[in-house]
Order: sequence, then structure tokens, then C-alpha cells
Amino acid sequence: MKPEDFEFIMPLGRGAFGEVVLVQYQGAYFAMKILKKRKYNGMINFVLTEKEVARKVRHRFIVRLAYAF
Repeated sequence: MKPEDFEFIMPLGRGAFGEVVLVQYQGAYFAMKILKKRKYNGMINFVLTEKEVARKVRHRFIVRLAYAF
């Protein structure tokens, strides 16, 4: 699986480190967070921690991680 497998629908938001876009994959909609690697130069632990929290937490008010690449 790669980012090109998803169909871009529309941008949802933009922040200091990247952007979030609405995408579609096999009929299901997802919010894809796209991070700029250059902005995270010395903060790789922050990125990995955010990914692990999103992957492990199961709560109705927190977005669940479906894919990461």
C-alpha cells in the first residue's frame, strides 16, 4: 500500500508541520495526515509517539489509525 493508492478528495486543514486531506480508498473515506519530513528534523520521537498513540487508542472521540506509511 502506498499514498498513490488513495484518491484525493479535498484538503481538510493545514498546520505548521503538514496538512490533512480527505481521501477515498475502496469506497471508504479517510483523513490522511501528510507530514513534512524537513520540519521534523530533530523530533523523530514525537512523530513515532504520535503514530503509536493513534494506533493503540480506541475511543469514540479520538481518530483511529488505519494505515501508516
